[in-house]
Amino acid sequence: MSFLKEIQKNVENAANEISAPDFLVKDLKNPDRFLEFKIKVDNEIFTGYRSQHNNLSGPYKGGVRFHKNVSADEVKALSILMTLKCALVGVPFGGAKGGVKIDTKKYDKSKLQSVARQYVQKAFPIIGPEVDIPAPDINIDPELISIMVDEYSKIAGKPSPASFTGKKLRDGGIDGRVEATGYGGFVILTELMKSINKDPEEVVVAIQGFGNVGYHFGYFAKRRGFKVVAASESAGGVLIKEGIDIVKTKKCANEKGTILDCFCANGSCGHEKGERIKNEELLTLDVDVLVPAAVEDVITKKNANKIKADHVLCLANNPVTSGAEDILTAKGVEVIPDILTNSGGVIASYFEWKKGLKGEEISKEEVFSGIEKFLRPAFANLREKRRCGSSMRMSAYKLAIENLMKKHNE
Repeated sequence: MSFLKEIQKNVENAANEISAPDFLVKDLKNPDRFLEFKIKVDNEIFTGYRSQHNNLSGPYKGGVRFHKNVSADEVKALSILMTLKCALVGVPFGGAKGGVKIDTKKYDKSKLQSVARQYVQKAFPIIGPEVDIPAPDINIDPELISIMVDEYSKIAGKPSPASFTGKKLRDGGIDGRVEATGYGGFVILTELMKSINKDPEEVVVAIQGFGNVGYHFGYFAKRRGFKVVAASESAGGVLIKEGIDIVKTKKCANEKGTILDCFCANGSCGHEKGERIKNEELLTLDVDVLVPAAVEDVITKKNANKIKADHVLCLANNPVTSGAEDILTAKGVEVIPDILTNSGGVIASYFEWKKGLKGEEISKEEVFSGIEKFLRPAFANLREKRRCGSSMRMSAYKLAIENLMKKHNE
């Protein structure tokens, strides 16, 4: 089953379980609007997309990704997840997503900036501070977002800092946005362990995906006392049973180009401190919490029976397929859904958006505190809903759709 069809099936099943009206079920399965367009740069043509799924809760909101595997169905599916995410945690945004099908490794900075500007030119008629606010996603950094804001402002004929979130600080961004998604995942990890009366020092964690989100999640978890023993990137990773030095490992990986060359523990880096492992091996480690923080569909029916973790905390979008989740649930493995766990980023974006609209300044401490204020009650509500018998993901979908029903009836 394709990614999009799986998300649509989950939405339909959840909506039917709570007796949602038929028109709402049909509405939530597809975007309100979908735009596909050509981007032409230096005699090359790339395909761009923008999916606006639903705006019952507020303006459309969602990232833009530059990746060779971007597709129309992927963008549509991710826009549905964004709608559900915002509705679940109570952020006043609807769901959207965008992307460009491009292999960023083949092009220099100048080329990518030209693609970013054209993306804004083509999407301009349907985006804006009160309509649809894009943000960074895969292979989009704050510098590219600032380029997009500059292009939007030129076309609009006025400064428009609220047109995008995820900007550089000097261009109207906020301190804490870069760490926000990882920090939100850490908040959920903390609440999860509190709910089962486990101290951080007793909890062993493995992180699959050591990019911005996985790194910051690991940083905050390690600082709080959780024992992170493994981390990986696309080419593979490292296992250090005594615990990884998160900061040193990231610094080393940045310098050498890959985490495979960096085994850091106890304040030093050296091959004798750990062992190389494949991504597939990391997923099956005997740990308390497994954190897929890279891409979708890494845990499937093929490897679900090999998972030994007690909890799978989904920081990536849809890293566990529905079939795999059924297997994990039957084994007693609790899967914490992505639409809760990775929502720290959109919460921080909400604060940045308000700053752009109203000039409201906010400190990093206030951003982190705000993330906690959204996520703690959302986790408690989901935990209560989970007691009614559904999986955590299905419970999250049902809560989100119930909140959307309330918006519709207001």
